Amino acid sequence: MSAFSAREGLYSASMLSTRHATLDDTTALGELLARCAVVDGHAPLSEFKALRVPVANGARSIVAEDAAGDVVGVVVAAWHPTDIGETDGYWAAEMALDPARRSEAAYLALLGAIEADLGRTPALWTFAAEQSAVARHRGLTKSRTLVEMRRPLPAPAPQLPEELRVRSFVAGADEKAWLALNSLVFAHHPEAGSIDAADLALRMAQPWFDAAGLLMLFDGASPVGYCWTKSHPGSVGEIYMIGLVASHRGRGLARSLTLVGLEYLAGQGAKIGMLYAEASNTVATGLYESLEFEIVRRITLYQSEKVGA
Repeated sequence: MSAFSAREGLYSASMLSTRHATLDDTTALGELLARCAVVDGHAPLSEFKALRVPVANGARSIVAEDAAGDVVGVVVAAWHPTDIGETDGYWAAEMALDPARRSEAAYLALLGAIEADLGRTPALWTFAAEQSAVARHRGLTKSRTLVEMRRPLPAPAPQLPEELRVRSFVAGADEKAWLALNSLVFAHHPEAGSIDAADLALRMAQPWFDAAGLLMLFDGASPVGYCWTKSHPGSVGEIYMIGLVASHRGRGLARSLTLVGLEYLAGQGAKIGMLYAEASNTVATGLYESLEFEIVRRITLYQSEKVGA
């Protein structure tokens, strides 16, 4: 018997109607994601996907409505290249459902809708046990895990060599330099390394963007690293992105950059510092653990053995 059979009587796929998202869904989707965040204590979608709903940058977004016509769910899929500049890649999806409407069957209905749209089963980022159950039901297996890590603030004061300096990003002047730096730092990262001018502009247009909190590290006149911070409600501050060029690694500067960001966040009133890291990147997670970060949550990518299938 299917693991979903017992659930069908509680919430059958027929109770959800699905359609492509439109710009008219912007407000309803914002309210849905906010409801989920309040209940879960974290965003229901990664920012990479959340910035692409209802329609943006070639992503596919489908909403689910209940019998009253209210938007109660969304699934969004985006194309992920296996490496920057390559044509090979795979579709990866994420799903969000109103907390009062969640079940494996409802998540399965959302997944089925995006499968029909794509003509294939996408890889699936899972944020909850019911989502993981749906992924396993489709025969997908774990392939990648992100960890959310947190620590109390303030943290120890940063120490940098005298020849290096930190200053805040200047909107209207530093975009080109930051994009070049980020592309160099994340040359082989499928998400971070693919950020272009449009993606940067989209992030800078968000209510949370704070140019003063995008801290750039310079060696003379050359930018060699950065720590981008982000403030959240509830006195939580995030090390949103952090990068350092290869020529300056191995000198303890990644540690110093992290502390620079945490110092800034504490100065903005944050009591908790947080960040996300690849679980497989033991160098990075080891660094953060040495700074007294602890893992509080895991987010797992499930996919088929042939990611392009």
